[in-house]
Amino acid sequence: MKKKPKLEPFDINPLDYDFIIIGTPVWAWNFSPPIRSFIGDYDLKGKKVALWSCSAGGNEKTLNELEENLKNVNIVGKLNLKEPLNKNTEEVRQKAVDWSKEIINVC
Repeated sequence: MKKKPKLEPFDINPLDYDFIIIGTPVWAWNFSPPIRSFIGDYDLKGKKVALWSCSAGGNEKTLNELEENLKNVNIVGKLNLKEPLNKNTEEVRQKAVDWSKEIINVC
C-alpha cells in the first residue's frame, strides 16, 4: 500500500491555494496510494491543511501517519468517519458540519 501511482493532470494547481482539504479512504490501515502520490508530488510547505478519512473501523492512526508525511504544513483539523453509511445519517452529517465549521474558523 505504499505505492505512488502516477496522477492524472489537474485543471488547477493545488499550490495556488493557501488552504487544502485532503480526504482519503482507509485501505489496509493506510491512506490511499493516490493521496501518497499527491503529497509526494506537491510541496505543501506553509499551507493550512485539513485531513479527513473514511474507514470501516476506527483508524485515527491513518490520519496521524498522513500528518507525519506532510512536512512543514499547518494541520488545522482532522476527522475520521467510521462506517458513515452504516451509522445514523444525521449524526454523521452533524459531525461533518461541526468539523467544517471548526476548520473554517481557523482559516
